[in-house]
Amino acid sequence: MSDRRFIISEKMDVYRRKYLEHPNSLANPEYFKELAEKFAFINPDNYKGIGRTVLESTPFFADESGEIETLEQYKDFGFDNLLARREIAKLRLADNEFEDLENEFYFKKKADVENIFQLLENINDYEIVKVILNTEPSEFTLGYDIGWLNGYSIICDTCITPMWHPPDFEDMENIISSLKLLNENCLFNDYAEALRYLEIYNNKSWGEKGNFEIYWVEGEKPAANKTS
Repeated sequence: MSDRRFIISEKMDVYRRKYLEHPNSLANPEYFKELAEKFAFINPDNYKGIGRTVLESTPFFADESGEIETLEQYKDFGFDNLLARREIAKLRLADNEFEDLENEFYFKKKADVENIFQLLENINDYEIVKVILNTEPSEFTLGYDIGWLNGYSIICDTCITPMWHPPDFEDMENIISSLKLLNENCLFNDYAEALRYLEIYNNKSWGEKGNFEIYWVEGEKPAANKTS
């Protein structure tokens, strides 16, 4: 049986625009220019994976009594979509409705994610992303990504929008070779390819550390012919 999960992610054009305007990107233009040259075979605008900002309940949380509270440290952050975020906080109390394990934010029911999605103020900036764990791909598969369902992908943070753990130029030759297998969605066609990339990445001192999952991302329509 497949483990299907849903997240609400920023669309790639929105996420990438914010990335290019981020202080880290602006502060290191030469590094990111050289990095882009090394990954010139990748079009980051085509990325359809999990490594984009995910809508979550922050700044709200629900205590055991069901009361919705605002986390003190986030009161001055100016979050948008407060109604949707508040509803997500309520769902966190419902068993098997919504999960936020280890800072992951995903829905297990399609109806829940669709209801939250309709509450968004800037709905055109987001999309519902469906991912599946521990199953064989289908004709709807866009490809495999690797990371966590909190908006983090070890593909994305290496070559699409590198931010928190960008690669070391002196130790990335086999990373480049592996990423040349990405398809037109900037994802791996084959589970074995994704697993091999994960093994290579885990041996990099510059990489993020953790127990990453391999997900395949599902589209609404049958995927186009894939090329490696």
